Amino acid sequence: MQPRLSIIIATHNRYDDLHACINALVEQPAVQECEVIVVDSASNYECKEKIEKLIEKTEFATLHRLDEPGVARARNLGAKVSTASWFATLDDDAIPRSDWAQNALDICSSASPDIGIVQGRVDPLWPVTPPPQIGELWRRYLSIVQRNEDCDMTANHSCAGANMLVNKRAWATIRGYNSATGRVGQ
Repeated sequence: MQPRLSIIIATHNRYDDLHACINALVEQPAVQECEVIVVDSASNYECKEKIEKLIEKTEFATLHRLDEPGVARARNLGAKVSTASWFATLDDDAIPRSDWAQNALDICSSASPDIGIVQGRVDPLWPVTPPPQIGELWRRYLSIVQRNEDCDMTANHSCAGANMLVNKRAWATIRGYNSATGRVGQ
C-alpha cells in the first residue's frame, strides 16, 4: 500500500530524544498510513548502534545514514527516498501530540495543489519553568511557532522544520534544501 505521508526525522547524537519521538508516533493509529524515515546524520558510534537497535524494533520505520552531519542534508536524503506525495519533517527532539499524524494526513488530503509548505505549531517543553518573555529572534532559534491562524508566509518565509509538511513537488521544484543552511553537527 502506498503511504499517504512520509515522516522524516533527522537525528544527530540524540538517541534519547529520538526514542521519545518514535514512542509518541508508535501510539498513533494513523501512523499505519505513513512511512517513517529516520536519517542518522553522522552520529557517533555509540549513538549509531542505539539508533540501529531502536529502528530494528520499530516495525514501521526505516533507517538511512549519512557520514557527514547536517539537518538539510538529512532531510534531503529522507525526501529523496520518500514515496508519498507529501512529507513531514519532525525534529528528533519533537514530541508529536497524540493526534498529530491524523491531523497531518487530513491537511495533506485537503490542501490545495498550489500549497508548498504547511508549518505546524511548535510549543517548547521547558525543563522547569518557562523563562520570562522571549523575543522573536530567540523564538526562531528555539524553533518555537505558536500561531493558531492560517496565514500566507510567502513574504515572510521563516519556517521551523521541527513540525512541517512539505509538498514533494514543491521540494523538487526548488531542488531540495540548501545543505549550507540549518544546523550542522552540534
